[in-house]
Amino acid sequence: MKRFKTLDRVFQRMSNERDDRGQFVEQVTLEDVLGELRRVDEPMTGTELGDRFEISNRAALNKLNRLHDRGDVRRKEVGGRSVVWWLPDDESAVTGIDPDDGFWNAQPGSSAKPTDAAKADEYLADALADE
Repeated sequence: MKRFKTLDRVFQRMSNERDDRGQFVEQVTLEDVLGELRRVDEPMTGTELGDRFEISNRAALNKLNRLHDRGDVRRKEVGGRSVVWWLPDDESAVTGIDPDDGFWNAQPGSSAKPTDAAKADEYLADALADE
């Protein structure tokens, strides 16, 4: 009996989620998933995420895999076929940057005249000599 109620809910949601071309409309965006991972601030499984958004486990995993491919989330297999997903630490995402390096204080600039790529070294040498 529970299975039929679940299927009824799925079919009801599906019938309401089509655009004018008959395509299914995405109800849960990748940004929604990222927002939930930020809010929870701990690793989650695809099943947990699917339950929170009332979407299938497969739909949740598809979204998580897309975010993983973009580098927005990390994943780890924790036994059997179980996988947990989390947001990477901001500090570990960017490494090797020295904020005291003068490069970060330099003003952007450009030349009004077109430049010849073959003479790039010459232009750079001239620019450095002017400093």
